[in-house]
Amino acid sequence: MVRHFFIMVFLSLSTCLLYAQQEISIDGLVAKVYQENLPSSAEEYKLPWIEELNVRSETRDWKLREQSYSLRLRPVSIRERRASSNLYNSWQQELAYLKLEKVYDQVADIHEEWVDQDFISRQIKLNKKIVDILSDVEKVNAKQSLIDADKLSLLLVVRSRIAKVKNKIALDQKRRNDKLVALTQQVKDDYILLTDSIDLNGYIESAKESLLITDGPYVSESDKMDMQILSREMELEKAENSRVLDFVSLQYRGPHDDDLEERVSLGMSFNLPFFNSNKLSIAKIKVEQEREQFQLETIEEESLLKIAEIKKSLLSNIYEYDSFKKLFTELEVENLQLITNLEGQTIINPTIKLNHKIQILENKLSLLNLQKSIVKDYLEYLKATDKYTQGLQSLSSIK
Repeated sequence: MVRHFFIMVFLSLSTCLLYAQQEISIDGLVAKVYQENLPSSAEEYKLPWIEELNVRSETRDWKLREQSYSLRLRPVSIRERRASSNLYNSWQQELAYLKLEKVYDQVADIHEEWVDQDFISRQIKLNKKIVDILSDVEKVNAKQSLIDADKLSLLLVVRSRIAKVKNKIALDQKRRNDKLVALTQQVKDDYILLTDSIDLNGYIESAKESLLITDGPYVSESDKMDMQILSREMELEKAENSRVLDFVSLQYRGPHDDDLEERVSLGMSFNLPFFNSNKLSIAKIKVEQEREQFQLETIEEESLLKIAEIKKSLLSNIYEYDSFKKLFTELEVENLQLITNLEGQTIINPTIKLNHKIQILENKLSLLNLQKSIVKDYLEYLKATDKYTQGLQSLSSIK
């Protein structure tokens, strides 16, 4: 009774856990990644109209009754306010771009893992078909070994081959399940990922189309923002240097026994921009701009080189795939014709036709590996260009 009670409790808990998990598609998973990680908009910054405000009090000859008070303030020009707001907005924009790029990298990793699990799934299906046919070969060899003891070695070889393929299937299933679990961990809630197949032919066609595209260099938005920030710093520096009114002061001296000594005075300080400009700060920013421009040009050169290398590898893999696909198709037709001709003349060993089917499946596995190389190169091409920074919303779309 106690044992039955624990079994019922275990089943109930398992059912509750399964019920708690929600099913989600890969596109839904990507949408939640964006939802959970996209940065929120920052508050707008405005520099106050008064940059500095000082209040001073002074006692003359320790006579507390005879005090002087002064109020001094440094006003901010409209040009300074505009330049400082632009600079702050550029800082915030750069931060937002950095956060977005992290999200895009995460989506790119999800895309790659999703494609990986799909190829593993296709490989499992082909290997299962091979095991089914090998089982038929095993049956034939088992019958033949009862008649001819020399056939026993063939039976042992087939059984060993079946065991190896089954073990590979088990390992691939574990790898695929691990990838699917890892994908669901990209978001906060507990989900079960719905699996479906990618449009493999569509991926390969898109890869071929990418070879015809003349791609420019890709520079991330955060890298571009560095130049804009320097430009905004230059604007602020020039605005500060061109400030005419430096400060305004208001002073009150009193109370005093002598009315002439008790007075209010107004003072102002003006800058002469052509004498007071901070030329060194401006010169420093100009040097930083030249350095940043050099770095951007280096990034562009490296980007073009990387894209060229990817396309070179992609072209080589596509050529190899098309070549082997043509070769395997021709061999399949020729071998089938030979088997058909032989069947018309005599009774042939059934393992010949079975081995022919196995060979076709193994050729498909070889082609599958070549297809995977093409798709992998195409995913690298998407990373090397601006495709992911456009905000990939659907892994069903491969453009």
